[in-house]
Amino acid sequence: MVSVPPYAPHDEVRRQPYCPGVTRHRIPMGQLDLGRLSNMRQVVDMSWARADRVMDSDVGQILTARRMDEAQIAGTRVYIGAHAQLLNAMDNLDGLWALLQHHGATTWAPWNLLRPAFEAAFRALWVLEPTEGLTRRQRGLRLEVINYVQRLNHLHELVAIPGLSKLVGEEIARSHADVESVYRREGVALGLTYGQARQEINVVDELRRLDATKALGPDSVAMVPACWRVLSGSQHGFPYAVLQNSDIEVQAPVPGGQRVLASMKDQAFESHTSVTLWLVWQACDRLTDRCTRP
Repeated sequence: MVSVPPYAPHDEVRRQPYCPGVTRHRIPMGQLDLGRLSNMRQVVDMSWARADRVMDSDVGQILTARRMDEAQIAGTRVYIGAHAQLLNAMDNLDGLWALLQHHGATTWAPWNLLRPAFEAAFRALWVLEPTEGLTRRQRGLRLEVINYVQRLNHLHELVAIPGLSKLVGEEIARSHADVESVYRREGVALGLTYGQARQEINVVDELRRLDATKALGPDSVAMVPACWRVLSGSQHGFPYAVLQNSDIEVQAPVPGGQRVLASMKDQAFESHTSVTLWLVWQACDRLTDRCTRP
């Protein structure tokens, strides 16, 4: 259960335009109403416990989807990748509950934990959901290749540092020879070009295509991507997203706009957190299914 302090500190912000460095206040604004989130969290925690347990369980002679996948090229990547993404999601959610308990429901910080939990759960579900093992293995490979490309991008930035350029250049060369060559071979075996394997996942498009999303009805096909967009906007500090997620009290006019008090809107937090918990739950249950059923 989440015990939220009886305050929801807020920031004093400007809008139209946003003014960096504006005075920051922590003013008690009442108790955050978590609605159904405490119950949802219990369900997610139980679902995660099952999924985490079956990752290390021996299911005997049952010919599960996981067993069939892992007997083929890139099959282990599906389950290592999905499990890592769920660890990511659960760690961010644990951090979110701790933040609410010890820091309060502030205007900015909670969204910086909610968005990565949402995206990690999405990636896990995206990999695990397809009924065809080939598609799961293709997606598992793509997750690893995308991570590899991001690592290379990081290393290429370090090449510009004189004291590191030789060492980093050698590491990049080794990666091309030892790692990328494996990804390329696996891609060919799975019917993927390297260009396809390294292509970024379009979160909005893939959220709409998820069977889990479509099963909720046409409204959810729009609402789930909309949730991701406002979480992304909040984490990037876009004023539109912060204002959308906040109860606003106009304090005074200022040149070019208004000075307002913004405190977290209960309904917005419950809505976006519910979608995130739903994604985690779906991904956990799908991991359990793949590990225990054909």
